[in-house]
Order: sequence, then structure tokens, then C-alpha cells
Amino acid sequence: MDVVLLGPPYTAIAALHSARKEVMLEVLIEKIISGGGGNWGMAPMVPNDHVTEDEARAMTEWILSLESRRAKEHAKKRAELTWERSSSLIEKETL
Repeated sequence: MDVVLLGPPYTAIAALHSARKEVMLEVLIEKIISGGGGNWGMAPMVPNDHVTEDEARAMTEWILSLESRRAKEHAKKRAELTWERSSSLIEKETL
């Protein structure tokens, strides 16, 4: 999900399009089914004409959801670090 193999990592796609999910949903569905190129380098995305529109929609929604998942994980880690620092300071003050 986070590694570049042939195309961009799913997390990079999510990060790029997270602000315009509604607009990009249909565009990305079409790219999955019909293929395309030029957006992420020289290697074109091959057509996946065996994928139905409903399947492409499910994949696209999942990919675009990765940005919000990543943000939630980041917020959770930040809260945990804040709690650890606060606990550490309280501990030092009571000693």
C-alpha cells in the first residue's frame, strides 16, 4: 500500500485526491476500467475491462479512504505521545 512497484502506492493516490474525493471518484473508476497514463510517470495503467463498475467503485472508495485512516492513525499516535509526556511530567513533579 505504501510501496512504489509499477504505479503509485495507494496511499499516494489517496493523499493526492483526498480533498476532491467526490470529483475524483468517477475519474478513478474510469481509469481502473479503461486504463490511462501520464499521471504518475511513463508507465501506463493497463485496462481492466474484466472489472465491473461496481467493483471499480468499491476499490476506488477503499483507496480514497486510506487518507482518512492514515490521518486517524497519526492523530492517535500524537495523542499517545502527548499522554506519555504528560504522565512523565506529572510523575517527575510528584517525586
